[in-house]
Amino acid sequence: ALIDEGVKRCDLYPAAVIAKLSDRDLRSVLKAKAEKKTWHTVAKDLGVDERKFRSEMHRILPAAARKAVWLDHHPEVVSRSIAEYLEMDEKKLAAMIKKEKVRPREWLKAAVLSKISGKPLGKVMAMKKKGSWLEVATALGVSREEVRTEMQRLRKILKKHAERWDEEHRETGREAGQMRSNLLSEPLLVRVPA
Repeated sequence: ALIDEGVKRCDLYPAAVIAKLSDRDLRSVLKAKAEKKTWHTVAKDLGVDERKFRSEMHRILPAAARKAVWLDHHPEVVSRSIAEYLEMDEKKLAAMIKKEKVRPREWLKAAVLSKISGKPLGKVMAMKKKGSWLEVATALGVSREEVRTEMQRLRKILKKHAERWDEEHRETGREAGQMRSNLLSEPLLVRVPA
C-alpha cells in the first residue's frame, strides 16, 4: 500500500527500523523523512542510537538485499556504469531508465544480455516484461558462461564508479545505515540457462 502511495521500496527498510527503535508509527517516520534530508537526521531527531540503527539494518537485510538497496539509492552510478559498459550516451540511457521505471539491478541484467546478444537495451527490457530473465536469456541464445564473463566485466566497471562515488562523498559523510559500495562484489545475476 505504501509503495502505491509513492514510497520507495529502499526507504521502507530504514523507516521500519527507526519506527521499531523509536516506538513510532511507520507513516510518521516516513513523514519525518520527507521533512528531513537524511535517515541519519530522522533517526537522531527521534532519539534512535546510530549503532542500534546500523545493527538492526544489518540484521534485517542480508548482504544481497543491502546491495540492491545501495543500487536503488544510487541510480546515477548504475547508469554511468552501464553507459560505459555499452558505450552508450549516458543522457539517452538515463532518459530510457526514467521512462521504464525499472529498478537499477534489472538494468544491469539487461545490459549484460544486450551486450552478449547484440540486441538494443530497450528491446531486451521489452522482452523482460513478457517473462523472466531466464526466459529472456534463453530466447536470446545466451549461455551461462557468457553471462558470468560479461557480468564480471560490468561488475568491475560498477565497482569503479561506486568507489569513485564513495570518494566524492567521503567528506560529507554517509547517512546512517547507508552501505558502502564494496558490497557490490557479490553476484548480481543468479539464474541463467546452462
